[in-house]
Amino acid sequence: MRGADFYRGTIGSDVKGPSARVYALWQHENAYTDSLGTPQPARNFETGRASAGIKAIYPLAWTSSVALAPYAGLYADYYFSRDDGPTDNLTTLLLLQGWSARVTGGVTATLAGGASLGAGGELGGIGSVNHIWSWTVRGRLPF
Repeated sequence: MRGADFYRGTIGSDVKGPSARVYALWQHENAYTDSLGTPQPARNFETGRASAGIKAIYPLAWTSSVALAPYAGLYADYYFSRDDGPTDNLTTLLLLQGWSARVTGGVTATLAGGASLGAGGELGGIGSVNHIWSWTVRGRLPF
């Protein structure tokens, strides 16, 4: 093994990954009577995100047995949400609507045996009223 050539990308050259994704959820609930005997009306709701963007990764050899792959991404998101159920001012969920931007960043360390550990985060909702922070830590151990 030479350096960190075991990394899936080419050490010392950037890798760009275009992306287009749609996440969506639709649900219909028929009217029912709950366990306390209270009638609940029928309800339909949906939520989702369509996004397109790019992530750039720059793999590099940290040691002869560890490769680091820092990454950064920029995405355009379109959020859609609808809920026809009664809210009674009880909901704390955001009903996201419209366009916004999202940035991501992080780093993944990969060992020669294939194990990896990564950490990253993202800030979504840029350009909209609501901002969403998320953090991720991942590990992978081949067997």
